[in-house]
Amino acid sequence: MSNGADPRGSALRDGVPKTYWVFRNLVSLTQLLTVGTLFALAAVWAVTDQNGLRAWNEYFLFSQQFSQWAVQNTSFPWGG
Repeated sequence: MSNGADPRGSALRDGVPKTYWVFRNLVSLTQLLTVGTLFALAAVWAVTDQNGLRAWNEYFLFSQQFSQWAVQNTSFPWGG
């Protein structure tokens, strides 16, 4: 094999064993399916019984209260 060809050429892809690529692709596919499923479940939860609207309203109320607390309890050096 003077041409530099790997005798196991069929078992490698870009110098890496093909089993690695198969495993890597399976892990990537599993991760995509998991994230997609979680996103779909969250979307269904948000739409069902206006859960999303209630969650948004609670978050907005919390953020407004936190903002008021921060304004009242934070002093800036340039504020006097």
